[in-house]
Amino acid sequence: MVQLINQGRAAGAFSDCDSAENIAWRLIALVCGMDGICMLGMPDVDEAAFNRHLAVMIAKELC
Repeated sequence: MVQLINQGRAAGAFSDCDSAENIAWRLIALVCGMDGICMLGMPDVDEAAFNRHLAVMIAKELC
């Protein structure tokens, strides 16, 4: 993930808001947490919600 972030920065797709390592860890933590919540079968947290929240976080993290 760090390599992908750095490649995106080199291509001018992402700005340099924080270190690639910090961003990667936050995204990994979100995915792991959301995955666990989805496994609980809560009605408002399905695959669509998972993908929506992940897309928002990626957009915010890779400003």
